[in-house]
Amino acid sequence: MPKFNANAIEQYLKNLPGTSAIITSEGRKFFAAMGQVAKGPHVAIGITQEKFDLAKEVGPGEKSDYTLGEIGVVHEFGSKDGRIPERSFLRVPAQDKRSEMLAFINELRKQVVAGKVTVAIALGRIGLKFETIVRDRIRSNIPPRLQKETIRRKTRDGKEGDVALIDFGQLINSISSQVNMNGHS
Repeated sequence: MPKFNANAIEQYLKNLPGTSAIITSEGRKFFAAMGQVAKGPHVAIGITQEKFDLAKEVGPGEKSDYTLGEIGVVHEFGSKDGRIPERSFLRVPAQDKRSEMLAFINELRKQVVAGKVTVAIALGRIGLKFETIVRDRIRSNIPPRLQKETIRRKTRDGKEGDVALIDFGQLINSISSQVNMNGHS
């Protein structure tokens, strides 16, 4: 997966079988901002590289041709053909919880300046807090509602599979954070 280059990511997604993706201007701004953040100490949050390339489960012991990262990107931005709607589990909660996260980061900044915690520990705490926010967003059943056929396909062992973005729990369990002190992701 190309890192923070919208054109390369868009080309990567277009080369996936059965997909046609386009990254919107909002998505391009997002990737440009992430590229700037990655130049110094930071925490990466989402489907980090170690989990990005894992194959998506489609059934017990069955794997998809798509990786978790590819599935995550398509859900985050939606597919160009509209068959898969945008269900942002990263950008929307980042915006919705911006004030809360900035207050949390400011408190951690004060602790770093006072020598109570290191930058690495502060970044780790930021990562853990945002992981929780993202998982809560995924559990909230992001609209639009799933189509009846999708619910039928996801229903197993008498339990209705009506929560978008949760099938086998692989995506929600792949949300993690990684502290990078040397400016490289």
